[in-house]
Amino acid sequence: MKQLEKLMKVTKARCEASDGFNLKIDDWTIADWMCGLAGETGELANEIKKLRRHELGVKKEKRSKEEIMKAIESEIPDVLIYLMMICNKLDVDPWELTRKKFNEVCDKLGYSGERL
Repeated sequence: MKQLEKLMKVTKARCEASDGFNLKIDDWTIADWMCGLAGETGELANEIKKLRRHELGVKKEKRSKEEIMKAIESEIPDVLIYLMMICNKLDVDPWELTRKKFNEVCDKLGYSGERL
């Protein structure tokens, strides 16, 4: 998957560039990268919780559905970028791992649809 390969390449380059974050991938442990991913995932989960509150009519949520969706759309890329940084740190191909796992689950389920 060319776009995923490019995302991995440019996230690493931005991280390590002096005009980026100026942080070498190996300066952080895998646990550090995982903590970053957990933090971003928590932010995404919080916005999704607020969307659910909005759907239920909880008065505490003052933002519109559109405003909450904009926040969700802002958090999803953060999660993906941290995931790419973990793949960079571990030197693994996320597309190949996903393809393999997806197809294994299809086989386990007896799913007759398309494979990756």
